Amino acid sequence: MVKLLLKKPLFWCGFLFILLWLIGSFTYMIVWHNYIPIVDMKMNSAGQYISAPPYSPMEFPPLGADDFSRNIFIVVLIGAKFTLGFAILIALMRIILSGVIGITFRLYLPKIGRTLLAPFESLSYFPIALLAYLILHWVLFQDGVIHNGHFTYGFWTRTWIDVAVLTLISIPTTTQTLFNETDTLLQREFIESAKVLGGSRFHIFKVHLKPFLSPRLFLVFVREIVQVLLLMAHLGVFNIGIGGILMKQSLFSTGVPAKMYPYSLSNDWAGLIGIYWHFLWTSYPYIAFIPIILVTLAILSAKGILVSIQSIVEGDRFNQTPKKGKKSGERIVTSAKPSVSLSFDPIRKTGS
Repeated sequence: MVKLLLKKPLFWCGFLFILLWLIGSFTYMIVWHNYIPIVDMKMNSAGQYISAPPYSPMEFPPLGADDFSRNIFIVVLIGAKFTLGFAILIALMRIILSGVIGITFRLYLPKIGRTLLAPFESLSYFPIALLAYLILHWVLFQDGVIHNGHFTYGFWTRTWIDVAVLTLISIPTTTQTLFNETDTLLQREFIESAKVLGGSRFHIFKVHLKPFLSPRLFLVFVREIVQVLLLMAHLGVFNIGIGGILMKQSLFSTGVPAKMYPYSLSNDWAGLIGIYWHFLWTSYPYIAFIPIILVTLAILSAKGILVSIQSIVEGDRFNQTPKKGKKSGERIVTSAKPSVSLSFDPIRKTGS
């Protein structure tokens, strides 16, 4: 499977986009400790100030500077690890917890599992972003506003609360998906034969189910990355970002009282959508489009990886090799790899 995957240009495009941003972000953290350069105001030959941030990409390449006089390229570079890294982490935690719960219930407690998971089917049609907003709004935004820029919990505590909520909020629907998929596989004839021959549940899982479930789990994992990125983008519009968002006075605010603007503490791309949103109605709309484009490209990259893997896994169903019989020379068709049930939809959409 890996060799076939490496031949897919679509996979390489998505994989390299995510990998290069992660490498660059972690390297900058290790070498420069996430330092964000502050752009100076421009002066003429007489020493008079002639312009102040925000600057366009033409004035301050490659992406310009925001109203807090920060280099936007460095801001998004720092935020890449919080966006892509935590999306991968949350998706991995979702698939591990859902896989353990769903598969264990189906193998050992099928009746109890059906009873417990059946009510959660309706969650597929519920706007998960709304539920996450209601849970996280106080922790990541309102608490800081009420306490004038000081949160009750520390940065990493708030971050792990965010990770826990975004993980647990999808466990019921993902668990039901894996429960149903395991149930479908257990109806196969070769599974029934293994039961008749006295195979234990663990033996059936290890020998017969694992080759079929492994590619499906990987597909669901990549699908969950897409879902997490979408959910983070939706929350970012409402000023819910990883680590929290504060209201802060811009360096160039005017008027009494000075106008306050949202300020992301982690600079994750989804959170930047919310704090740069107000630029859409100014003469600097390009600033708002920077995080939007980056999140869109991240989602498309993960989707490209998903489509590449799905094409290979589903292609195994038709990957049959003709072989000659030893005695009569007749051609016998044998399957090179386990066939894949096309009834399983790895890109099932959940409410977000």
